[in-house]
Amino acid sequence: MLKTIADFKPFAHVTYVNLRNTLSTGTDYKTWWANELHPTEKGFDLVTNRFVEVLYTLP
Repeated sequence: MLKTIADFKPFAHVTYVNLRNTLSTGTDYKTWWANELHPTEKGFDLVTNRFVEVLYTLP
């Protein structure tokens, strides 16, 4: 749904960053997740890197 909103012409200045599957939910989840909502410091590093990747693609 959020990606769809970012695709509307009035929101052409908005970029959707898909963070799904950025952090593992497997047996090593405690490496990446501090709790159900918040990444660990290592997890935040991965999320930040994903944003940086997208930022470098912008004009």
